[in-house]
Amino acid sequence: MLKLTTAQCSHAGERATNEDVLGVRIREHDACFMLSDGVGGETGEGHAAKLAIRGALRQFESSLGSSLDALVQSSLAAAHVSIVAVQARHPERSRMAATMVGLFIDRLRGLAQWIHVGDGRLYRFRRGVLLERTMDHSLVAQLAAAGLPHDGVNPKPSEPGARSGRSSTLAAAIGTTLARWRCLSTMYRRFLAWLAGS
Repeated sequence: MLKLTTAQCSHAGERATNEDVLGVRIREHDACFMLSDGVGGETGEGHAAKLAIRGALRQFESSLGSSLDALVQSSLAAAHVSIVAVQARHPERSRMAATMVGLFIDRLRGLAQWIHVGDGRLYRFRRGVLLERTMDHSLVAQLAAAGLPHDGVNPKPSEPGARSGRSSTLAAAIGTTLARWRCLSTMYRRFLAWLAGS
């Protein structure tokens, strides 16, 4: 059985408010850790992150005995549906969406699978060394990956052209038609540490 140790901390950084929402569930045979951050303008950002986490955790809790891949897919789909349902009932919140990072662990088999949508990040460390991290679903990341110039694409909040103090043009988010996500899975080994951030 894989033993888990967890800790959490959240900070607004340069923002006026912090809309990060963390969800954690540890069961006997599996566990999930999720972080969501609201996006989409002034209306409903923080609410979108709460809806995403609530929907994903509710699905996770009702999925006892499911495979790791099924837990990941159904939990993230539930997060998306939770936001879209509120958008349909409240047109003034039609632009709200959320980023999400999730780590799902099969404690019996020592497997982990992670997922991310948007610019939330998950970092994997072993013995203090960064082994890998998720890549942002953002315009800047896509341009950089293609080897294209991207200076000035997302102005810093203090620069002309910046909007709402945000500096990331997302290519994917939960609650939008761009809600695509990437899943990876890996074998868990001793001395691994994970860190999520938005």
